[in-house]
Amino acid sequence: MLTWLGLDPSPPGCWVAFAFFGLGFALALGGLAASAFHLGHPERALRAFTQWRSSWLSREACLSVAALTVSGLYAAALVFFGAHVAPLGWLSALLCLATITATAMIYTQLRTVPRWHHWSTPALFGLTALAGGALLSGRAIPAAVLLAATGLAQLGWWQSGDQREAARPAPAPPPPASARAALCVPSSRRTPATAT
Repeated sequence: MLTWLGLDPSPPGCWVAFAFFGLGFALALGGLAASAFHLGHPERALRAFTQWRSSWLSREACLSVAALTVSGLYAAALVFFGAHVAPLGWLSALLCLATITATAMIYTQLRTVPRWHHWSTPALFGLTALAGGALLSGRAIPAAVLLAATGLAQLGWWQSGDQREAARPAPAPPPPASARAALCVPSSRRTPATAT
C-alpha cells in the first residue's frame, strides 16, 4: 500500500492522505511486530539489525526501518504541509519494494521447504503485495489486473511445485530392526518387563 502511495502522481491530501498512510503504517507495523514475536527470543529483536551483510532477516529489518522512515517523511509533507515531494515518494516506494523482496528471500533461501526454495517465491510475494496494496489504496483497475496475475502465478507455482516434488527421489527407508540393534539405535517399541 505504501508503495502505491509513494508512486501516485497526484496523491491525496490532508485527511484522506492521513487515513491511507495511517492504514499503511498500521499494517506494516503490525506485520513487523508479528515478525518480532515470531522469533525464538523476541527480546533479542534489536540484534536482527546487526547481520545485514549475511542475513535476509537482518536486511528486511534494516530496509523496513528505512522504508517506514522515508514513507513517514513523505506522508508528513503531504498531510501537514500539502507538499507533494515526488522524489521522496519514489524513494519510499523503492524501499518498500526492497523490503518485500528481502522478506521473500527469507523464505526462498530455506532449503528445508523445497516449494519455497525457488526463484518464483519472490515473484509471487511481489505480485501478492502489489495486488493487495493496489486494492487497499483504491486502485481498482491495477488491483484487478494484479489479482488476476497473482491467481495465475499461484496456480503455476503450485503446478511447478508439484512437478518438482514428484521429480525428487524418495527418501531412503529406515534400516531394518536387526541393523538398528547392531548400531545400538533404540527401537521405538518398548519391550515389556519380564516377571521374576
